Amino acid sequence: MSQGSSDAAPLPPLDLEGLPLWLVEEGMRGHPLGEQIAAFCRRVYDAGFPMKRAQMGMYTLHPRYGSHTFVWRPEAEGIEHVPRERAIQSRDIYLKSPVHYMRSRGVVALRRRLDVEHPEEFVLFPELRAEGLVDYAAHIVPYDPTQVAELAKGEGAAGDTPGPGGAIDGIFFSCATDRPEGFDARQLDQVASMLPYLAICAKSRLTYDVASTVLETYLGRDAGKRVLTGAIERGSAEAIRAVIWFSDLRGFTTLTDSLPRDVLVATLNDYLEAMAEPVQAHKGQILKFMGDGLLATFDLTGRDDAEVCRDALAAAAELRAALPGFNATREAAGKPIMDFGLALHLARSSMATSAPASGWTSPWLVRRSTKRAAFRRSARSLTAASSRPAVCAPPRAVTAAWSRSAFTPCAVCASRRSSSASRIEAGVGCASRASMPAHTHFDV
Repeated sequence: MSQGSSDAAPLPPLDLEGLPLWLVEEGMRGHPLGEQIAAFCRRVYDAGFPMKRAQMGMYTLHPRYGSHTFVWRPEAEGIEHVPRERAIQSRDIYLKSPVHYMRSRGVVALRRRLDVEHPEEFVLFPELRAEGLVDYAAHIVPYDPTQVAELAKGEGAAGDTPGPGGAIDGIFFSCATDRPEGFDARQLDQVASMLPYLAICAKSRLTYDVASTVLETYLGRDAGKRVLTGAIERGSAEAIRAVIWFSDLRGFTTLTDSLPRDVLVATLNDYLEAMAEPVQAHKGQILKFMGDGLLATFDLTGRDDAEVCRDALAAAAELRAALPGFNATREAAGKPIMDFGLALHLARSSMATSAPASGWTSPWLVRRSTKRAAFRRSARSLTAASSRPAVCAPPRAVTAAWSRSAFTPCAVCASRRSSSASRIEAGVGCASRASMPAHTHFDV
């Protein structure tokens, strides 16, 4: 990382004794990525390395984001974390960046003076120059150590260290200084020699974060946490009490026969997101998206029953209030619209792990396979939620837990109660309490 250094008098070497061991110890403690990177930058800076800005980035596996970027400055508290959406990889801010240049050309080390313009300047450099920075250095620690030994070809400007042809995947680190003479070559080499230790710690934490994100995304927050902490023994079960939320879309089956595939998927995503937002905003956790349906819970563990029921009812009322406006906006844009059905049920259910004796695979990868392990809710509780027979709630219903006051059926509920129609309506009933959300009837 020292190529292109100035002819200024060399600075004394940095005192980095013990830093590799310290990095490993901190990495073993599993501190968040941002904390580990900020601590490393502070140690190096306090040792006399004159960087005024440091950046570290790596790819990740996330439903929304494709990479993480961390920016550190000595005068700032902590570190700035910027998750990058995948779409950024097609924009100039990335295509004309040092990290893309290095990864795509197999360049593992790069050095540039910022007070001298280059014909093909990176879009980041004017920003750094405006901050008074004059020297920039970057390095990539490849995930595959054999890449370093196999450096044979690549392309780059004079002073760049080429890597193997093609893209490099690994941990990216850059730094910049306002020292007029720029970085000292020996100090840069010292910092570069510490980066593999930082990279292994960062990758370790990143792997954990990816696993946690994937499990939470496909199993739900609580089930994902249980898997990650080792609760995967076949046949294990735990009884929990929760408000179970079951909602689905009305009219989706008809749309599947009339809409192009991509439009159908986009429509489904829009509606599922609209249903999910109030659940998550009111402390619920989504267990599974089932076709055009959504299964979620509001766990009562460690919380007051009435408080949890209020959260579930508030989420239901929020969805009911928001959907008409959501549909109106879509209809005005010429997009297809749908309605929804919702049931809530307060019950004791079981969280269990089931799998064939021969082993398991991830449930979201092999939905049609018989080899799968999954956390499952008890069938009795789910059936009760998806086919709730009550109109104005009986003692076990959500509203009864929310308030023990008498429930007075309105004319609508009374007529439904006496109706012999097979279509069951009203998932949460009605209450005489003034603080109850506006009288809520949900088709189920």
